[in-house]
Amino acid sequence: FLASSAAALKPGGLLLLDWCIQFQPEKTFKPESDSWAMERDGVRVEARVTMVPASPVEQSFDEVLDLDVDDRGQRRRLRSVARKYALYPQQFLSLIAVHPALEFCGWWNDWNPDAPLDADTATIYRPIALIRRTA
Repeated sequence: FLASSAAALKPGGLLLLDWCIQFQPEKTFKPESDSWAMERDGVRVEARVTMVPASPVEQSFDEVLDLDVDDRGQRRRLRSVARKYALYPQQFLSLIAVHPALEFCGWWNDWNPDAPLDADTATIYRPIALIRRTA
């Protein structure tokens, strides 16, 4: 991914990563769900995403997305399961440090440039990271 990204960027180009780095491993390896619902034009969708631990050794988990759709009385249930691998901040920094054409610019909490992530950040929600193509 980093090699392809570096090849696609011009020198000085930026790559913004949204929630690709796991800053809270304790949440990655315990079942946790988030849910929401939307309705428009007679169609209601209820969604639930659950992180299911797979292998702490491989730092893997399954992201399970369940959708309950009511399309004007016609009901459907959809499910998607995707195996994901957790990447922690130290690993990310190590990968960037050895890449010949990328540099780390910083990371922030909840898309807020006034909220850099550091050791004192108590609650982390929707972390973003920024890297730059150097050469």
